[in-house]
Amino acid sequence: MADALPGPYTKAATPLVTTESLAGAVRGPGGQDVVTGPGGRERILFHGWSPDGRGRVMYLADLVFEDGRPVVRGDRAR
Repeated sequence: MADALPGPYTKAATPLVTTESLAGAVRGPGGQDVVTGPGGRERILFHGWSPDGRGRVMYLADLVFEDGRPVVRGDRAR
C-alpha cells in the first residue's frame, strides 16, 4: 500500500486474494495483474489450481476500491 505510485510502500495487513478470501472457489491463487475491462471497470486476473488439480488456470474477478483499498468482488470466472 502507498499513498503515491513511487511509494513508500507498506505491506497490507491481509493478502488481497487467498483461497479463504475467495471462499474456497480458487485454490492457491497468485500472480495477480490489474487491468481495465469493458466499460472501464477494474478487473483482477490471477492464476490458481484447476478444479481437478491437474494444472494452473487463469481466473478473472471484479476489483473495486473501498476507502482507497482494493477489494475483490463478484463471481470468479475461469
